Amino acid sequence: MAALPANRLFRALLIVSTVAVTICYAWLAARILEPTFTTPSFIDQVFVRTPHSKVQLFEERSREFPRETERISSELSGLHPLVSWLGPMKPIYLLIDAQNADRLLVTDTHIEMGREVALARGQISKAILKAWILQHSGPAIASSQLRIEVASDVLLAMLTGRLALGVPSSESMVSFETPVREWYAYADSYAGVCASPWQFIELKPLCSKAGAQAVTTLSFRPFLGAAIWRSYRSLPLKERLDFIRLWVKSFEDSRPAPEVSMKEGWRAVVEGELDALLPAVIDPLAKQRESWPSEIEAPLVVINAKNEISAPGTLRLVSPEFAVHHARIALMTACEPPTVSQVTAIPFAVDRVVWKPECESRKTDFIQVRPSALQIAVKRGLIEGKLRLDDLILKHEESPYLGLNEAQWDQKLNAFHVQGAIQAVELYRLGSRETRSGTTSAPTESL
Repeated sequence: MAALPANRLFRALLIVSTVAVTICYAWLAARILEPTFTTPSFIDQVFVRTPHSKVQLFEERSREFPRETERISSELSGLHPLVSWLGPMKPIYLLIDAQNADRLLVTDTHIEMGREVALARGQISKAILKAWILQHSGPAIASSQLRIEVASDVLLAMLTGRLALGVPSSESMVSFETPVREWYAYADSYAGVCASPWQFIELKPLCSKAGAQAVTTLSFRPFLGAAIWRSYRSLPLKERLDFIRLWVKSFEDSRPAPEVSMKEGWRAVVEGELDALLPAVIDPLAKQRESWPSEIEAPLVVINAKNEISAPGTLRLVSPEFAVHHARIALMTACEPPTVSQVTAIPFAVDRVVWKPECESRKTDFIQVRPSALQIAVKRGLIEGKLRLDDLILKHEESPYLGLNEAQWDQKLNAFHVQGAIQAVELYRLGSRETRSGTTSAPTESL
């Protein structure tokens, strides 16, 4: 009976030692089988900066940043052979800033990026390629925020097969459009660029001050990138590697694009930027630029209460220096009806103007007029330019020249249809005002 406790103790020790040995073997196996990561030659050091410390990644302490480690090692592993093929690169110091999520700063040998930027797909690769371009470019490329951004977009697409770039702090991705829209469809203000997935991350701190509505050259980034990408993709596969070599070689000898005055128009500005990025001598599609339209035809423009003009589907913004030449319809959305003079003073040719207010008090009202006929009516003294459109209808309801005296209610359109010798007013509905000799149209639907 006395030997029994000793046997139990021996068995307990045997079990404990077996478990300990098993754990040790499992740990050793995990360490042996763990995939190793070798920092590429073009990377000097990689750090993560926190509020209290700065940790070097790919070392023991870096295990507290598993997402950053996985993303960076994955991107660097894929990029290493591609950068080696491009040519020599001075080592880069890479710092991930965990305190400033959307920060980005890229120089030829130094990259700082916020945590959200680093975790967004392709942003680390793009930043490294941007640094490579800065190391191998003349001042015409390196000194232009637009050109360095476009060049790095396109180079990333060429080396990886397509552009699929994550937007920090978002699920969105940007890629080159196919087919590419007309060049002017990309025109936008600085505020619009800031709100777009194609935002310039390095300029993001300035976005809070971006209130200007003038068109900025930065808005043409997706168009310029897509134009170069299209030229590259037009080549047979066997010629594409030579194209990349010639293209990046052109960065070294690039010259500033000739100064273009706004009198020459935005088309000339965009062509100058493309020439700086892709010289015509190596562009297989250079001849197609001659067919770019310089006069903009828009199916619809919208004029809001602030008199700001946009052209959905054609232009995000129309400014004094970047104007529509002709539009089929101009939609005016101010709650206050425009005057005849305001309609005829629209700074481009327009076939029809529709006043359709965006306000609750007059949500069912609308008036459709022909500006050219309004001008004729004013010249003949039939109406005055200072009249608002709704007053024009109310004060001239019995006018046989304008056809308002025989306006007919159209059930399909839910509006009065007008036919006159001078077709100034074509359609109208004034649900909140008395029309047609005291009768009130009370439509059940909005146009």
